[in-house]
Amino acid sequence: AHAVLAAALLAVTACVRVPTQLYEASRQDFSEASIEVLLILFGSGMLLFLVLVLAVAWLPRRVRVLASATLVGFAVYTWVRASFFPGPSVNLDGRRLTEDLSTGAAGLIVPLAAALLLALLGRPQPRIVTTLLAVLLGGSLVQSVVAAASAWHASPRSSNAAAAALLEWSREGNVLIVVLDMLQADIFGDVLEAEPHLREDLDGFRLYRGAVANSPSTCLSLPTIHSGRRYDPTRSVQEFYGESVREGSVLNRFAESGYAVSYAMGLGPCPSAVSACLTTPVLGRSRRAVAAGEALHLIDLGLYRVLPDRLREPLLRDSRGGIVALVDKAFAVDRARSELLALERLATSSIVTDSPPTVKMVHTLITHLPTSLRPDCSAGARRSDRLGAIAQARCALRPIVTLFEHLKAEGIYDSTDILLIADHGYGFESTAVLGTRDRRFRRMVGALNPTVLVKPAGARGALATSDAPVELADLPRALCG
Repeated sequence: AHAVLAAALLAVTACVRVPTQLYEASRQDFSEASIEVLLILFGSGMLLFLVLVLAVAWLPRRVRVLASATLVGFAVYTWVRASFFPGPSVNLDGRRLTEDLSTGAAGLIVPLAAALLLALLGRPQPRIVTTLLAVLLGGSLVQSVVAAASAWHASPRSSNAAAAALLEWSREGNVLIVVLDMLQADIFGDVLEAEPHLREDLDGFRLYRGAVANSPSTCLSLPTIHSGRRYDPTRSVQEFYGESVREGSVLNRFAESGYAVSYAMGLGPCPSAVSACLTTPVLGRSRRAVAAGEALHLIDLGLYRVLPDRLREPLLRDSRGGIVALVDKAFAVDRARSELLALERLATSSIVTDSPPTVKMVHTLITHLPTSLRPDCSAGARRSDRLGAIAQARCALRPIVTLFEHLKAEGIYDSTDILLIADHGYGFESTAVLGTRDRRFRRMVGALNPTVLVKPAGARGALATSDAPVELADLPRALCG
């Protein structure tokens, strides 16, 4: 009985309770708030439980007693560690996975002491141990179910039909809006210096060097791109975000006017009138593959939170968890690579039909910090410096240029309006600022100076530049004008 209860407690804590609670509390950091993730988590817990129980049952009887006590110790250690000594909350963008997470001596001694106590009590006081294990298991199951029920209410946002709609272009005309999250204007200038051929590849585009964002953060800038509204500090950010995107998005106006509208989201909700919405990772893969990757990453994070401090860094070195790496489904670990796959699919799988005019918006986090792509665009170590941002921006622009060449080959490039923009900058010191060495001011300018490139239908010629004042709030009005 002790072995069965301990196996259940260990499996539920490591594979179900902790991952489910992380998922429920951090849904905004995952692309798929879907039932598939929860099913995989609960299924993995059941699989671990069966493996542990069968492994103990097949042992010789004399060894079985010792194995049962050992299993009780591991289960209690895991429960105490996860419940009272998880360390600071794990940041899923990779910047705090391996630093400042020490739980001190108590984080190791207390769980080990509790584990040793119950392991030794197993024979002299079996009823006490059985009762304690049952209580801990019941509490863990209740916590898991509550967290899962909360996550269940987040409706799935992606479908294969939405991906097909995004890949379908019209001979009657198209509008494409690509939001390269965080791509600072002077970083784009560095990319042009590194790849001068882009001036010809960006055929018909004009770069607005003095473009201004209304905020240095996505949660305030992206709603402005959608709606043209500026944030009112007297209102909550959540309310502003929801109303501006769900109800105020310019995509709603296009959909209500008969355009075939589709939206690939890096994050946030879908506009209310847009039926073809999906997350960018699902565009590059499939919803099930993404959900599997996210679930496995959550299990890695669950293990991360219960391991002793010294074992944590090897488990998630370069933010790649052992289970995720083992099965090569590194979605959440390597978001940039997943986003790159989405852009590559858009570039290579788009088709032209006689459908009504289309409007497509793609908000990709491929250019968001931290970066993780090497110069050859393969997955590498996480970094948050200027050179890493330049390298990853170059990777992002390659499939975008390939898409433009595909549109030209299909004869619809000239009938397509294209906006290639960022929502804000990285906050690196801007090289565009002259006359001051104030580093804080230069960083502020960088954060509020997004890349803005515009190609009206019919425009051709090498990349042009303009110093005309442009604000992100102007874009919806310009699209509808």
